[in-house]
Amino acid sequence: MLLNNILYAIKLLTEKKIRFGKTFIQKVLYLALPKVERDLYYIPYYYGPYSENIQLLLRSLEFSNYITYNYKSQNYSLQRDIDVKQEDTTKQRIKGVIDFLVNNHIKSTNKISNLAKVFMILDANDSLNNGHKVENLIELIKKRANFVGWIELSKLDKENIEDLIKLSKNLAKTLPN
Repeated sequence: MLLNNILYAIKLLTEKKIRFGKTFIQKVLYLALPKVERDLYYIPYYYGPYSENIQLLLRSLEFSNYITYNYKSQNYSLQRDIDVKQEDTTKQRIKGVIDFLVNNHIKSTNKISNLAKVFMILDANDSLNNGHKVENLIELIKKRANFVGWIELSKLDKENIEDLIKLSKNLAKTLPN
């Protein structure tokens, strides 16, 4: 199932003409997977949430010529057409995440990485869907980001972190359960 979700995400990103590499696809899938799967597959890593399982599946897809990765442009492309026969909740979530990224002009790896980091911190503290004060959440994000080594995120100004909090909360609201 994870393999099909990866292929589906790659297909949608390609259709939306979004250039994406390994880090970008990792973050899209992190944001799209249900919480149980996020907690199962992902750990905090240098550029945000990272899944070794997804990385290995991406490599397997490359070796089996389903996808190619252009190391010069750092972009994946499908080599075979895939047919998505059944629309399940996770596929709806993947589509929802990609539509959200497009609608909010989030096309850079840096921006989606910071969004995924904030989403991960808020999700771990059950703060995506509650009324915590923004000031408290900014402080939480700065402390947790510093703790896990996300120095760039911990040094962002309050306005940028507040924007990432709003984006994270809005994304969480738009995704089906």
